[in-house]
Amino acid sequence: MNFDIDFFNRLEFFLSSIGVILGFFSGVFLLVYRYKKANVFLAVYVLALSIRIMKSLFHNYYTISTQVLTLFLGVLLVVGPSLFYYANNLSKTNYIVKYYKHYIPFILLICVYWFLPNTYGIALKIIYFTFFLHGLVYCFFTLNIVLKATGEGANLFNDKEKRNWLLAIIFATVVFFINAILILFNVVPYYPSGASIFTIFMLFFVIWAPKNLWLFEKGSIKYSNSNLSVNDGSVYMQKLNLLMEKEKVFLNPELTLAKLSSIVGISSKQLSQVINQIENKNYSEYIAAYRVEEAKRLLADPAYKNYKIAAIAYESGFNSISSFNLAFKKQTKKTAMAYRTSVIEK
Repeated sequence: MNFDIDFFNRLEFFLSSIGVILGFFSGVFLLVYRYKKANVFLAVYVLALSIRIMKSLFHNYYTISTQVLTLFLGVLLVVGPSLFYYANNLSKTNYIVKYYKHYIPFILLICVYWFLPNTYGIALKIIYFTFFLHGLVYCFFTLNIVLKATGEGANLFNDKEKRNWLLAIIFATVVFFINAILILFNVVPYYPSGASIFTIFMLFFVIWAPKNLWLFEKGSIKYSNSNLSVNDGSVYMQKLNLLMEKEKVFLNPELTLAKLSSIVGISSKQLSQVINQIENKNYSEYIAAYRVEEAKRLLADPAYKNYKIAAIAYESGFNSISSFNLAFKKQTKKTAMAYRTSVIEK
């Protein structure tokens, strides 16, 4: 039987293009209809993969300069961070890191890509391997978010559908990056296999998404029983975190919800709602968490080795030993004395 190679290549190009088309459509849809913050990161994730696969398809049939190939392949540096923050926002774990910091590697690549090697050799191979490894590392960080959100005492992922969806997308991304590494080292000889994997993933997504409409649920415009918008709530939460981390207002043992809300610039009820819905804690738990972290720092500081536990408690902002002991044990699963002993032994 004679095969028309040209026909086969065109059919392969067409089938692989389905994933790219679906990817761009889905990404733009999620960006235009930004139902919730998490979906912005999902959109960036899907669009980045679509751009990378589009490059792969064209490179398989047309000649592209090495520098341009590296730039398009470098788009993968966006995939990992976007997946990481998608899971973070979907699980509401609020990992406090500025988003842009995790996209710096891609920004740097844009600035220097033209000066990278223009011939395919060991140096370029190492650069490509770094791109793929970068994505795999973020996959494992993302998996850690899911596992933490579903661990003992967590109530962030009681929804099994969301949990399984995140596990599926993490698994698909890991397969994609491992396949790319195997292609790089000529273990997998079929170059368009990455496009095939992406097409399968996008077909799964467009079939699965309509049956799981929670993906497109709009975040509530306002907090219930409050005229405070969600966007404003996020702004006030950032301001509150800065007050805790930079000015350490929690060290004031007389700090109350009313006093803190006055500093932040909203009502006590609104501040309580923001803390509860963003941090999944009440006001007392939120403040106690910072005070316990301060106590841990002091207990590990040689300069405070002669301080009694009670003194450490008051230095950390607690106004009673009993409240300190309860908060410290709850957060660390150890007494303050046991914690200090373990630190000294280390």
